[in-house]
Amino acid sequence: MSAEKESAEKDACRPFVQKMRKTVKTFLKEHKGFVIFTCIALIPVVLLVRSTIQESCYSRGISMVEAGDYENAIVCFQKLGDEYRGTRGYIRLCNAMIKYENGEYLEAYWRFPYYFEMEFRYPYHTYDMDEKQIQKEYPEYALYEQLHNKVETAAEPFVEAEREQNRIRAERERAAFLAELSEKFPYVGLEESDVAYTRLGRYSKKFNSYSGKTGYTWQNSAGYYFYVYCRDGEVVEVRDCRDDPVKPIRFVSRPRASSTPNPYPGDIYGIGSIRDAEELYEEYPDDFESIDEAEEYFNAYRK
Repeated sequence: MSAEKESAEKDACRPFVQKMRKTVKTFLKEHKGFVIFTCIALIPVVLLVRSTIQESCYSRGISMVEAGDYENAIVCFQKLGDEYRGTRGYIRLCNAMIKYENGEYLEAYWRFPYYFEMEFRYPYHTYDMDEKQIQKEYPEYALYEQLHNKVETAAEPFVEAEREQNRIRAERERAAFLAELSEKFPYVGLEESDVAYTRLGRYSKKFNSYSGKTGYTWQNSAGYYFYVYCRDGEVVEVRDCRDDPVKPIRFVSRPRASSTPNPYPGDIYGIGSIRDAEELYEEYPDDFESIDEAEEYFNAYRK
């Protein structure tokens, strides 16, 4: 019975609804210009009301932060969205302060937003302003600084303790890595700074290859028996010659150009313009097996 009654009521209302639709259509057709003008005129009013509501909500959120009511402040800022006057930064700040109030100082320290310009004025920026200008333009910056100092002071001993723990952990991991590396030969992917800590020990010679790589070689009485080539701080090539060592090859470097006659007959290095044996060895490392040999040559011509 209820369904039949409802259907009967709809049938009774149908003529009235159709009449109202016709009336509205007639009004819109006859007063089209007025309707359009009214809608355009209402746009600024709607925007103004919306802006006023947003500013009121934002101010209420700031007041809650000042009063320490961080959970309700988060609710206010969330209503405004992430992009409104840096509310994303304030939400992060409130979450950090909740951790602070609960005694979780270290967690508060890491959660706290430390870049006021990016976190609190996004998408606006204050990169061209000094601190005094920021404080004048944005009074809430003082609130940010106050809370920041409070969290930093409380968390400082915990942060230092964590850093010390991380340092000790890093040292232990490094020691364990070097101990493991000391049992291995150099391999592709090893950092260049660690090539001297492998089973081979410190390299015998370092050189620059023609392909632009930095080379390291190990030598014994039989010759060069291991080569490592690095690029961009990493080992990219390894040559193992332990079964067939390469005998050392003496390269003769191009003599240093000089516009004055060489006063030392038989000298090919321009020994007269070289300060000492160490400089000679640094200038021509491929020509001398050791600093002692360079010193012997130097003394032979400069005695």
